This record gives sequence, structure tokens and C-alpha cells, in this order.
Amino acid sequence: MNTNFLKKINIKKSLGQNFLVDNDVLKKIVKYINPKFNDKIFEIGAGTGCLTKILYNHVKTMSIIEIDSSLYNVLKKYFLDKNVIIFNENILHFDFKKYLKNYNFVRIVGNVPYNISINIIFYFLNFLDNIKDMHFMLQYEVAKKISAKIGSKCYGKLSILLQYYFRIKILLEVNSKSFFPVPKVNSCFVKFIPTKRFFKNNVNIKYFKYIVSTAFSQRRKTIKNSLSNIFKKDIFKILKIDSSLRAQNLTILEYCRLTKYFVKNIFI
Repeated sequence: MNTNFLKKINIKKSLGQNFLVDNDVLKKIVKYINPKFNDKIFEIGAGTGCLTKILYNHVKTMSIIEIDSSLYNVLKKYFLDKNVIIFNENILHFDFKKYLKNYNFVRIVGNVPYNISINIIFYFLNFLDNIKDMHFMLQYEVAKKISAKIGSKCYGKLSILLQYYFRIKILLEVNSKSFFPVPKVNSCFVKFIPTKRFFKNNVNIKYFKYIVSTAFSQRRKTIKNSLSNIFKKDIFKILKIDSSLRAQNLTILEYCRLTKYFVKNIFI
């Protein structure tokens, strides 16, 4: 993309605006998304419409949301005679429930501000029954953390909480030079697919978060010590969980078992 046009735009740092301008990366992203004609795509942070324009060539209709009023006007003018629904709103305040009344399943796509990327992901946890998948451009370190495997240094509270809900896969690592203005960090394009674990386990999420957070608050300690204020030592044996393990060595299903036991036998 020609960045001369972008140089005329008032870049708003407060909105975390870094526009993806690398055409090769844009094409790879669309290939990874693999949009079908009847897919209902909802794009967050459409910006100048670089990705939108390519996606629109593959689908019958799509929806986009852009918080920047000046960019909204650019998008509105470009897509005036096209089958694109455009919202000029903050995604975190958007009435997505109302939007979903017209659709059974949607696919979420976004190059979102990195400072609120996790907030946006958690926002969509409320609508997983209607989400086929999500694709987000995320800060490299965040992508590595949420996709980390059990036992790794990056594997932590955030890894477990999001992997409870999703299968997460890094599809593409993106150099900072692919954006304008150039950010100080590299990025990753990441895919999220709602997992059967979420739909089948029926775990009390409030206490699941509480137990996971407590375990990782002292991640160097074994769980028999970090969780000693919640579980007696014999409980781990009953649940067939090795109490000599540390928080980062427990599987998500083991945290689920601890949560279910807590709710059923301890919480009053």
C-alpha cells in the first residue's frame, strides 16, 4: 500500500493506530482466514480498509467497526455502494448481542490496539455460541504467552484461561516494518477456535480463575504449598494430581478437576 495517503491521516496514538501496509502479509492473512462466500465476517479496527477490501472480494457481505470518526468517513465513502455494514463505535461498548440477532455464526477478524487486545478477546467470551473462529493481530510477546504449551516459561494464568475457551495457534509472525507507523514491537497473526472443552466441562469460571490465579501467584512453589489455603494435601491424591508439581505443570483439565471439587465440597 502507498503510505503517502497514510501520512495525510492524523495518526492517533491514543487509539493505538498502527496500520498494516505490507501487501504480501495482507494476502497471507486472507489466505489463512480462507473466507467463504457466505461467511459472516466482522472486522474490528478496519482502519483505512486495506484488509477489508481484500476480504470483501471473497464474501457476499461483511461488517466492520472503526472507532476513529475520520477513518469511518473514509470507509463509508469507499464502501458506499457495496454490501458492507459499517459501525463507528468502540468495540468494547458495542452491542454485539443485538448485532447477532441477524446471524447464527460469525467470524471475527481484527488488527486491534495492542493495549486492549486481551480485553477484546475476553469481551467475545460472552458470545462463543455464535463465533466460528477469531483471527487477531497481536503483539508478539502476548501471542507467545497465550499460545504457550504446558511447562514452558511463557505458560501462565493467561495461557490457561484462554486455552480453556480456545484452541490457539500462531499462524504468522509479522515484522514491525510491515506497519505504518512502525511500532516498537513485532507481531503475530493468531487464530482462535472455540474449544469443545469449554462447551462440555461446565466449570464455574469464577472459581476456576480464582484457583488458577492463586496457584500462579507463587509459581515457584509446588501446588501443595501455593494452594495450601484452599486444599488439604490429601485432596490432590484423591483427584489424582501430583502435588509436587508447580502451577505451570498442571493441565487445564487438572485445574478443572480442582475447581469442580472446590465448588462441590469446599465452597459454601
